[in-house]
Amino acid sequence: MAAESGRTSLDAYCELPAGPVENAARLIPAKSGRAGGLPADDPAVAFAARADYELEQVERASRLALPVPASQLDALETEASSRATATPWLGGLISVLTNSWLNTLSSRTG
Repeated sequence: MAAESGRTSLDAYCELPAGPVENAARLIPAKSGRAGGLPADDPAVAFAARADYELEQVERASRLALPVPASQLDALETEASSRATATPWLGGLISVLTNSWLNTLSSRTG
């Protein structure tokens, strides 16, 4: 029906817990972005791959338990900054926001 109407793309969304994604034997990589991929053996992902759908983007949500120990803040900032510099114009902005965010957290964790 969609093809008959001239449709050439389908936007879909599936949500997976981080554990199976991080422990997957093989990931199907996203065509854009740097968030990674989805596990090839997940039923929804396998169905889409068999039907010749392509994975365009992966969205990742992370969680940080509060309060954050002060000793952990430097390591988090270093990791965030190293990932942010991959996009030069965005790296400076992320660095400023990260510093502001980390300063706020450290003032709350005492």
